[in-house]
Amino acid sequence: MSKFVVGNLFLGLSILLQSSSQVIMKTLMTELDTSEGLVAKIRQLMVATRFWRAGLAGTMIVVAFLAWLMCLSKLDLSYAYPIACGSAFLVTILSVVFLGETATPKMWVGTVLIMIGTVLLAPSK
Repeated sequence: MSKFVVGNLFLGLSILLQSSSQVIMKTLMTELDTSEGLVAKIRQLMVATRFWRAGLAGTMIVVAFLAWLMCLSKLDLSYAYPIACGSAFLVTILSVVFLGETATPKMWVGTVLIMIGTVLLAPSK
């Protein structure tokens, strides 16, 4: 496989893991009692089911970062970074599907405009 293909595979993995970990972290944070202080929130995260999900999300963030580093070793930053910023579309979709969040038509238009800008910014290969 070419350096470009491998770099894009690492880029895709990085985007997917980073976006998914954000959704997991959001679900954890919404479960916490917000009236408590920081120490109480940390205690709440130590409950077994939350602890494992937080560990999974943290692991996903670390692996996403390592995939990003591998991506940068194969691709130009001027190409990879605009594509990575396109993760806004994936995060929006995941938020609607898994978190039940509402995305207004205005938000979808904004997300699509980000994607169009990303395509226009990325140099052709």
